[in-house]
Amino acid sequence: MEQTNIKKTSEKMNRIFLIGFMCSGKTIIGGLIGLGIIITVLVVLRMPKISSTRHSDDKNIENEIIKPGEFHGNELDKKMNCTFENVDLFEINSLSKCDLSREIAMGVEVNFSFKESRRGKSRRFSFQVLLMSKRKILDEIIRRNPGYYWKEKNGVINIRPLQTDNNSKTVSPLDMTIPRFEVHQIPPYFALEYLRQLAWKHNIPITTGSYEVAIQIGGKLPDSSGKLKHPEHYDAEQLIDVIIPHKVSIRDCLNAIVLANPPANWNAIKWKDGKTALFLHSFQRKYSHRKH
Repeated sequence: MEQTNIKKTSEKMNRIFLIGFMCSGKTIIGGLIGLGIIITVLVVLRMPKISSTRHSDDKNIENEIIKPGEFHGNELDKKMNCTFENVDLFEINSLSKCDLSREIAMGVEVNFSFKESRRGKSRRFSFQVLLMSKRKILDEIIRRNPGYYWKEKNGVINIRPLQTDNNSKTVSPLDMTIPRFEVHQIPPYFALEYLRQLAWKHNIPITTGSYEVAIQIGGKLPDSSGKLKHPEHYDAEQLIDVIIPHKVSIRDCLNAIVLANPPANWNAIKWKDGKTALFLHSFQRKYSHRKH
């Protein structure tokens, strides 16, 4: 179907860009321009709710309404084959040969910069497993990345750095809070941009890859209004609702967005000017026919 083909095309383009950008010695502006081309294509094509490191907690999301997608849990004891070849934590959802990101609702925060990752200066790892549970694969990833841990919260796996103290200078922007977060019937990517806008209003140093691309190439800024002018142009399964009517961290908002349209994942990496950049990938398997 039309929307399915568009989705597959965008995923391939995004993967090609990341591979070329991460592995090349080109400037960040050149890479951003490449990503800008992808975003432009998506707009033209009208592309269009959270472990010991492994125990699930907060299974009931108090005062939070999430529209679920066609995803039936992470199934961490389910076995799968997996290959990671010279990747870092930022790349495991986009450049690895493992389908872990398509099988697990996940969020990954790293403590290194985009520049370090691109130049291969971040901690990199490789391993291959046959018929290993997702739980053990996550454990193995952490074993090869000291200083990180994983946990499951509200059905989303989070990989994040260990916090050494409570000094405000070391607190992640993802753990800073906004008064509430609420979106209705918009694509996940629009929800991410709205989250960026709310973070800025509360002096939280968050940005997104799409916003940074637009700034670099002088293009149209992504819509951060949190509203969709013509939802009838999208399949209902492409649109999400997330309502968190109380103070909430940026991290929990990201988890809610991922959980609203799984399987999906988010990534957070250090950007320039002290910002943390957010990226979102959605792998929803089925779409209904587009409305007319």
